[in-house]
Amino acid sequence: MYDELIDEWAAQNPKFDSYLLAIQNIGYEIFLHAQFVEKYRTIQPAASDGEINEILRFLFANSIIGQKVSVNWEYVCTSPHIQIDFQLPFHVNNGLKYRLVLTENREKHQKKAAAANAD
Repeated sequence: MYDELIDEWAAQNPKFDSYLLAIQNIGYEIFLHAQFVEKYRTIQPAASDGEINEILRFLFANSIIGQKVSVNWEYVCTSPHIQIDFQLPFHVNNGLKYRLVLTENREKHQKKAAAANAD
């Protein structure tokens, strides 16, 4: 899946590989908006909040990342009517998990980390 994405998008968008690198730098298959912002800004320090949100929308629209609906992780490719919610955790498509060397994590851990960061 990684190679297909690079073939498809890298020629059209020179920063595409930095999107995947930011996810890889997070290191987990489940991540929060703030984590993506932090890691993406280490790669592209001048990126605005709006630009980063557009990147996440792009990744979401192309089913590279998804979000939980009810009890399942859903992606636009299988649930075309789902809407992105920047307050909810994101899940990296399983087709990228091993190539990006992402580890599993529990949502509870993510929520604790978010609460700790809010303090």
